[in-house]
Amino acid sequence: MGYCEKCKIKVTGKLEQCPLCGGCASGEICDETEIFPDTAPEKRKHSLLIKILVLCSVIAAAVCFAVNASIAGQNWWLNYVLAGLASFWALVFVALKKSVNPAKAVLYFSVTASVLIFLWDIATGFHRWSLNFVLPVLLVCAICATVMFARYLCLKPQDYLFYLVLNILLGMIPMVLFLFGIPEVICPSAVCAAVSIIALGVLVIFRGDILEEELDRRLHF
Repeated sequence: MGYCEKCKIKVTGKLEQCPLCGGCASGEICDETEIFPDTAPEKRKHSLLIKILVLCSVIAAAVCFAVNASIAGQNWWLNYVLAGLASFWALVFVALKKSVNPAKAVLYFSVTASVLIFLWDIATGFHRWSLNFVLPVLLVCAICATVMFARYLCLKPQDYLFYLVLNILLGMIPMVLFLFGIPEVICPSAVCAAVSIIALGVLVIFRGDILEEELDRRLHF
């Protein structure tokens, strides 16, 4: 029987969350008969928001085209605007597609954003700002976001551990690149590597048995 520290009530059945406040229920989760009926998940309605964003994108592209075409002697900077809109919609698509599992959504979002940021760096002359600063910060934020989702949404280990490990491994990449002399600034990459090592250490020390079971289930060791 679980217990909610916030509401000071006992939670019977297989619920891992308090039915009143939605917080985590401490204690053993037993196989008692459910007293709360299953409810159908609510369908998230993104249609209106998506339509508004599409309209804003069309307006932005049209206005930029009109301005760019009206002023003679300018380069077609409209191409950068269109590429920016395409990048934005790629991230929106990933966020909506994987929104059922927040930890998985964070992983896919960070990978997609990393690729787009690197391509933008190349397209603008490859000044390495993506590798020096943006990617390390993005990967640290991805690790922190996964931990926060797991903590405050009371995710089950199978819903976040594997994706957290992948985010941690991605966090090692900036430091590996630095060892090959690719990034020119060490501090962001070093901080990213340190956060990744600490997160991995916490997982192994405090969730080692669960982590081993999850990796075995996922990778079929």
